[in-house]
Amino acid sequence: MRALTPRQCEIVTYIRQRIEHGPAPTLREIGDHFKIASLNGVRCHLRALKQKGRIDWQPGKARTLVLV
Repeated sequence: MRALTPRQCEIVTYIRQRIEHGPAPTLREIGDHFKIASLNGVRCHLRALKQKGRIDWQPGKARTLVLV
């Protein structure tokens, strides 16, 4: 498994914390938390995490993020 960047580590930690206390965060919630204005910017981070084998989700459905 490839190493994560510091920002990717922060995002994975945030997702893990949110999942432990309820449903997975939405793209908008991740963007708001990390001050990422564009949903496409959030998608880019999530695609990189998926390619590195750290997360997965069902496209087109809200709150389906899971840690791998």
